[in-house]
Amino acid sequence: MYCARGEWLDNLIWAYGLLRQESAFIKTCQGMRDEIRTHFRKLYSESTPDIDLLLDAWRLRHLDPLAALNLDGSAPWLSNKCGEIRNKEDDNILFRRPLEGLEIQKAREANTENPHAFRLFLKYHQVESSKWNQIVQINKALIGVEEMKPLQDIVITEINRRGVIVEVMPTSNIRISHYEHFAQHHVIRWLTNKDKRPRPKVVIASDDPGIFATNLRNEMSLVHWTLRTAGGLDESQADHIVERLHESARRSRFGDDFDRKFKSFSPLRCHFR
Repeated sequence: MYCARGEWLDNLIWAYGLLRQESAFIKTCQGMRDEIRTHFRKLYSESTPDIDLLLDAWRLRHLDPLAALNLDGSAPWLSNKCGEIRNKEDDNILFRRPLEGLEIQKAREANTENPHAFRLFLKYHQVESSKWNQIVQINKALIGVEEMKPLQDIVITEINRRGVIVEVMPTSNIRISHYEHFAQHHVIRWLTNKDKRPRPKVVIASDDPGIFATNLRNEMSLVHWTLRTAGGLDESQADHIVERLHESARRSRFGDDFDRKFKSFSPLRCHFR
């Protein structure tokens, strides 16, 4: 497998930050530290700082990079006071960013709290694109199946803690991913929960009906059919799960007229029989 060097370094730092607390991955984390140092030196042409400092810098990615890069007000197209983006030539306002003042304040606070991590955050947004995009071969021994499972569990646990709903588009996923058929799709494992691992709350979607030649009825039908044929559930169990998906979508809706539109859709009338 191959990946851009900058993306691989990002992934390594993120994975290391999650796995380093797990005693089963002490040896793996040592290999990650070595790999992080190698790619950092090649990407930034300087010695690698402490890994914990890299993690601190990685966690600053919630900051607006424009605000962080222009704390001194040296960019004429970014107003520190009102968040206006101005034309460089005639100083006319192109558009406003109402939260820019707040974002600049957040950047100032981050710089004050941890200036060394903040410096690395700035370097992250100024690295040469040719270095960032250099293709490297991924060391799959560092993040294999055994490492991916706890990473997935940690992420899903955090998603659930934040109350985030995961939108799943089975047909779209099958056609553009490595899956070969619906029985392999991760949503079936999530819905049946046979392995007793953390699972997120999900809703089913169709993605782009014009491109993938499907709609919400088809997607619900495919989920129901796969739960019975590959998930080992009987029809009543599959019905219950689809009803639960229907209710989850209703509770997670956006827009005041969603109930009116959804009343005409009965998930239990659209299954393959």
